[in-house]
Amino acid sequence: MAYSIDKAIAKTILTLALGFSLLSLPSMASAAIIFSQGFNPSSFGANGASDFASNIQKADNFSIAQDNILGSISWQGIYIGANTMPAADNFTLRIFADSGSNTTPSQTPFWSENVGNLITRTVAVPPTPFNDLFTYKANLSAGVSLTAGTTYWLSIVNDTSNNPLNDWSWAASSTTGSAATRAIDSDTWVTGNGTFQFQLTAVPVPGAIWFLGSGLLGLVFSNRNQKSLA
Repeated sequence: MAYSIDKAIAKTILTLALGFSLLSLPSMASAAIIFSQGFNPSSFGANGASDFASNIQKADNFSIAQDNILGSISWQGIYIGANTMPAADNFTLRIFADSGSNTTPSQTPFWSENVGNLITRTVAVPPTPFNDLFTYKANLSAGVSLTAGTTYWLSIVNDTSNNPLNDWSWAASSTTGSAATRAIDSDTWVTGNGTFQFQLTAVPVPGAIWFLGSGLLGLVFSNRNQKSLA
């Protein structure tokens, strides 16, 4: 009988601890990087604009190792043509399926979001009057499901129409590698070169979920031990 009381007390404590974790730790989160390419502040180039104002769009391919839900995108870029950066960016992020050739995207994206200026923009290298490398990050309004082993194409295009002295270029760590380019949405993508700098991060899993899982496992093992020792 004493053992049963002890087990009941233990369950109560565990349940209370679980409830406390759910209330007090909602902000804890774990987000995994599911793809990364580039991000080299010491070796980068412009490799041509990717800017609606210049009628140039760029895309680069990627594939992930495990099925996942995309939650945020980080990338790097350069302002060319002026000594000042625009006060506000106007970015459009798109993901395309492959056209079937593994050399160009399909015509129409299956996901698109105009994040505008709702981004984090930071200087990635010591400031200079011209051609600073900037790092950007956008949290997506909704997660995007991606399948492992599938070829996708990410397109990042700015619109610097509000600052005609600037063109924006997606930074490239190399002029080699598979890439694609087109002028406007109605054009067909053509094969290009470049290894563009970007990083994909999964939707973060709240830390409280991990506490919930561990708490439930604890209850399961507690019940098993009680049954085996009854």
